Amino acid sequence: MSVAASWWCICGDLAGSRSTARCSPRRPHRNRKTFGKLENWISEHLDSDLKVEALAQQVHMSPRNFARVYAAKRGRTPAKAVEAIRVDAARRRLEETDDRIESIARTCGSATKNICDAPS
Repeated sequence: MSVAASWWCICGDLAGSRSTARCSPRRPHRNRKTFGKLENWISEHLDSDLKVEALAQQVHMSPRNFARVYAAKRGRTPAKAVEAIRVDAARRRLEETDDRIESIARTCGSATKNICDAPS
């Protein structure tokens, strides 16, 4: 991000004339590294509460802002990302182990074997 892009200005219009711009530094989100680390954390905690509130807390953001920024930067909602990470983990365990489907589903965060069912 350029220096110019890291500043934002609020310009007002007072009685028909432009007011002086008041500029403040904008705190850039540490998106790439932060979201990459978050996705690693998710894959290590698949059986935990992975709702937006819990994920936002991990990256020290408000839930609303986290969901908005995550979707904009990653191209999918946090819920879709969690689902994809869970499905990928279940797929790997199915391929690499002889564990029962119910056991894999439980450790990947699903109370039922639905996460392991083939899509229709």
